[in-house]
Amino acid sequence: MAASPRHVIFGTGAIGLATLDALRRRGETVRLVNRSGTAPVPDDIEILGGDASDPAFTTAAAQGAQVVYQTLNPPYPQWVELFPALQASVLAAAQASGARLVSMENVYMYGRPNGQPLTETHPYAADTKKGTLRARMARELLAAHQAGNLQVATGRASDYFGPRGGAQSMLGDRVIPAALAGTTATALGDPDQPHTYTYLPDIGEGLAVLGEHPDAPARSGTSPTTPTPGPPASWSRSSTSSPASPGPSSAAPQPSCCAPSGSSTRPCGNCWSCSTSSRNPSSSTAPRSPPSSMSTPPRSTRPWPTL
Repeated sequence: MAASPRHVIFGTGAIGLATLDALRRRGETVRLVNRSGTAPVPDDIEILGGDASDPAFTTAAAQGAQVVYQTLNPPYPQWVELFPALQASVLAAAQASGARLVSMENVYMYGRPNGQPLTETHPYAADTKKGTLRARMARELLAAHQAGNLQVATGRASDYFGPRGGAQSMLGDRVIPAALAGTTATALGDPDQPHTYTYLPDIGEGLAVLGEHPDAPARSGTSPTTPTPGPPASWSRSSTSSPASPGPSSAAPQPSCCAPSGSSTRPCGNCWSCSTSSRNPSSSTAPRSPPSSMSTPPRSTRPWPTL
C-alpha cells in the first residue's frame, strides 16, 4: 500500500468519481476503494479492492486518512440486506483512523413530501422498507457523532444526471442519447410531473466541501439542484446543447432551501421531493409511462451553500 493519502473514498460509482474529481482539483491525495480494485481513473490514483462489509479490510484501507467518504451503493433490491453492514464497516474504519466521515445519502428517509418543501430539518416520515432503512442509517451516523466517536457529515441529493451517470441515472442512457439524437426518449414515471435533478459534479463538489469545512460535522447538506424544476415533458429541445463544464464556482454562495441545518434561509421548494409526486421515492418499483420525447433539463449553477 502506498503512503497514506489524506482522503479515502469507498465506492467508485458516478458519485465516488465525482468526489475524486473535486478533491483532485484541490490538489489532494486520494485512495479509492471498491470490490474489484480497478476503476477508470488516472494511473497515479491508488485503488484497493476488497469486501467493504469487512471492518478489518476497511480499517486497513482507511489507515492514515483524515477524511473518509462513504459513496457505496449496493444493488437496489438488496439495500435492506447489504447496506447496514457496508455503512457500519466504513464507519468503523473512519473511527479507527480518527478521520472525519462524509457519507452520501438521499431523501428516502423523509417519506412522501405531500407538497411541502424538504429541508435538512424535515422530519423522517418514511413508511417503506428502504425509507425506514435510510432513516435508521442516518440516525446511526448522527448517534456516532454525538457520542464523540468521530466527526460525521452527510450529503444528500436528488436523482442525479451528468458525467458517468449512465444506466444508473434516470436521465442517463434512457434519455440523453436519444434527446441529443432527436429521437424518442423514455421517462420513468409521469413525464408531466415536475421533478428535480442534481448534477453529478455538484454532488462531488459538495462532498468535498463537507470533508474540508470546519463547521460541517453533525450537519446534513443538500446538494444544489435544478433551481426551477419542471416536468420532463416540458424540457425544450434547445437545452440539449452541451454546456461548458465549469469548475468549482467562485461566486458568493446564494441563499437556498439547500442551506444546511440551522440556516435561516427560506425554503424555496426546489429539492427533488418538494413537489408532490405519484412516484414514491422509497418504493422499490416506479410506474412506467409511455415513452415521451424530451431533452435534458438545465443544470444548476448554484454554488454549494455556506455552512
